[in-house]
Amino acid sequence: MRVLSQVWPVLAVMGGVDEGLRVGGRCVHVPTAKQGTILGVTSHGATTVKVQWDNGDISVRYLPYLVTQ
Repeated sequence: MRVLSQVWPVLAVMGGVDEGLRVGGRCVHVPTAKQGTILGVTSHGATTVKVQWDNGDISVRYLPYLVTQ
């Protein structure tokens, strides 16, 4: 049963059912409309992510202000 708890989330991402933020995914910062690519989270359970913006800037952003493209 443990294997199923690891496989189903992966299948949901691959199938496009889960549209949440993920590493390598495109995102938009809502207040500024900047677009970028998610590099990863700052730490386990964190509410911030590292983002590579299209203008070359790398910064950390608070999750509620990011949406997927």
